[in-house]
Amino acid sequence: FVEKHDQNTFNFADQHFSQQFSGNGLYIVREISWMDAASENVYEWGAALNGIKSLGTISIGPGYDDSAVPGRTTPIKERENGKFYIDNWDMALAIAACDSTKNIVNIETWNEFHEGTDICHSQEYGRKYIDITAEYAPLFKKGYFPENFPGKEFFNADSVFLDFIEENDTHGLTHIEIPNGDGKTTIKTLEGVPCLKPVPTNPDYNMYMYFQINSSFKLGKNNPIYNIKVEYYDSVNSGFVLEYDSKDNTAPMKGAYKRGGNVSTTGTNRWKTASFHITDARFQNRQNGCADFRLMALNGDLYIKRISVNILNNKNNDEV
Repeated sequence: FVEKHDQNTFNFADQHFSQQFSGNGLYIVREISWMDAASENVYEWGAALNGIKSLGTISIGPGYDDSAVPGRTTPIKERENGKFYIDNWDMALAIAACDSTKNIVNIETWNEFHEGTDICHSQEYGRKYIDITAEYAPLFKKGYFPENFPGKEFFNADSVFLDFIEENDTHGLTHIEIPNGDGKTTIKTLEGVPCLKPVPTNPDYNMYMYFQINSSFKLGKNNPIYNIKVEYYDSVNSGFVLEYDSKDNTAPMKGAYKRGGNVSTTGTNRWKTASFHITDARFQNRQNGCADFRLMALNGDLYIKRISVNILNNKNNDEV
């Protein structure tokens, strides 16, 4: 949606603002998908639909429903009578308390009625979302750490994992299904064990399995070293590649799809475990489906029975 701009756009705005307002320059927070210009900070759009975002700044929203717009097929995120917005705020408080650089919250949105992301006074909701904002904004400014926030049970955990024995029981790691893209999967049983298996959707697509780490697990850890373990079935020619959201801006999509290693199967027809050592993880949900990492299957015969993400080097900050 943003076009015909470059670094000169920001420079021009900053220069003229300074001339008109006694030498005070602008603090520019650009959306991350804009061109790679120099700005004081960045934010990421989409929190109202997908949940809290925490890149340079924190983005939150109350929910999303654009079904009244002709031609739109975007999924709906229910407001849950304000609970979704409150959960976003609680998570924002926890993030800010653990990271002093996260000192700005962006709210999606004040009055974008056609997408159902508004928090302003309306006939439908009255002042509900204004009142919630008025309650939480002072807490955010004070650096308050909430007693409860979504996923707090994973805050002090050393690992999270996912298997496919119990449906919807994620243990802090979630599989993201993308059925109409490159992330369609199915559950199959192999040697009596439920496994995740990729499903081809288009000959032009690679086959991926996407995974999202619980946000609370990533809080309060200083430059963590992660170890991702993947338990797979060692069949013939069914290898895979790990790609993760990294801090390496030279990797594809500004680091969102850095390769962390690959596994070549040998045809032993036994269960094996692959380990990936990661020292530069960003894990800010920048992959498709708001995932943190993905496995690229080299063919459709890949079977995954368990994945875990482990912290190797540190605990949460002492002051939290």
